[in-house]
Amino acid sequence: MPKTAKPTGSEYFVKSDAQGNAAAREEMEAQGVKWLKLAVGDTLLRALPPPPSMQNKETGAAPFFYHTSLHFGLPGSKAPVVCPRKMTGNALTCPICQHAFGLKDAGHERAGNDLLPSWQAYMNVLVLDPKTGEPKRSSTGEVEVYVWSAGRGTLDKIFAQVERREKKTKRTVDITDPDEGYFLEVNRKGTGMEDTKYEVYLADEPSSIMDWLDEWGPELVDLPAISRMRPVDELAGLLTGPAAVEDAFDKSGKAKALPARRISFSDKASQDSDEDVVEGSFREVAEPDAPEGGVDADNDAVARLRKMVGGSDGE
Repeated sequence: MPKTAKPTGSEYFVKSDAQGNAAAREEMEAQGVKWLKLAVGDTLLRALPPPPSMQNKETGAAPFFYHTSLHFGLPGSKAPVVCPRKMTGNALTCPICQHAFGLKDAGHERAGNDLLPSWQAYMNVLVLDPKTGEPKRSSTGEVEVYVWSAGRGTLDKIFAQVERREKKTKRTVDITDPDEGYFLEVNRKGTGMEDTKYEVYLADEPSSIMDWLDEWGPELVDLPAISRMRPVDELAGLLTGPAAVEDAFDKSGKAKALPARRISFSDKASQDSDEDVVEGSFREVAEPDAPEGGVDADNDAVARLRKMVGGSDGE
């Protein structure tokens, strides 16, 4: 019987370039990628359309978010790590997943589940300033484009709101359309790992953000570029600490650029599931810390703006 060639995964990826990773991290700093940290209470967001770099050449379109699968809480890495198994549809093995399944087989269910990856959705967003009714601006006056890291549960809630609106209006709804899209109201409750929950509502009426197109358009972040896979042969070493490999995406040691803690999540209407620990699929992850000078919601003034953007009562 002829020997079966060992899969290399070369059709899915190329070898990671350590110097290139570091250069990409520096480029992120130079471009000023800003991660959104939601404050407790209400925040008004506008999800933005995807940049040309994410375009499907056949359809000419792209999802407005980029999905990535991340391992959290590894002793050898202060930042979350992209899972090669999940991101290549099991074409590659992942030493972290293998270790997690081994723990589960040995009866350590919770420890194994904690190591399994969780899905995250990165998206470009504008944050509405409650004081001005316009997008948040930097100290020098430029419109700020933030990257929001939403867990799968939160993303599902966005889709649920869109589906309900489409049934109600009997037309296709694109929340990211710059001319006829919708603002989202995201409500955060709780601050700890066990009590933080998110609810999402769609504005009653569409609204345009074309007035600021020339300001936010050039600032759209290439989302796949901020979720890079590390070489598989490095991953086993991350199961023990301290980190033996320099993390090019966490040079400060503060892990500001990616989400860093798990929280419980339950949705009274649609997320009452017994599957919330299966390969981390339904685990919610808190938004990453914003950089210094990052954005928080001014919740005292949010209510004044709901009529302006047609804030929903939750339908």
